[in-house]
Amino acid sequence: MKELGKIEMLDQVLDLQGTLLEIQQRQSELMAELDRMKEENRTLKAELLSVGELEFNGRVYMRHTPGRVGAELFCQVCFDKDRKLIRVQTTEDGQYWRCLACQTTVRQH
Repeated sequence: MKELGKIEMLDQVLDLQGTLLEIQQRQSELMAELDRMKEENRTLKAELLSVGELEFNGRVYMRHTPGRVGAELFCQVCFDKDRKLIRVQTTEDGQYWRCLACQTTVRQH
């Protein structure tokens, strides 16, 4: 009878160890998710600050950065649609800005 009690107790200990292992694995997953969310939060805060610095000139979004000559120019379509700050490129003839992400082209003047 004593042996049966010991076996049952060992069985319970093994069950508890398995449960503890599951909890530790879940904790590890949650910690990784928390780290990912913290990084995403930092990124979103940085983007929010950048968006607050934007000015729309009727064709493209502009951001003036202290210490930088000229403004950074961003695609209006990409920003309005997906909130992405995609820089536009000047075409070879110098008359247009083109977004390489969505292929939008707008006249500079």
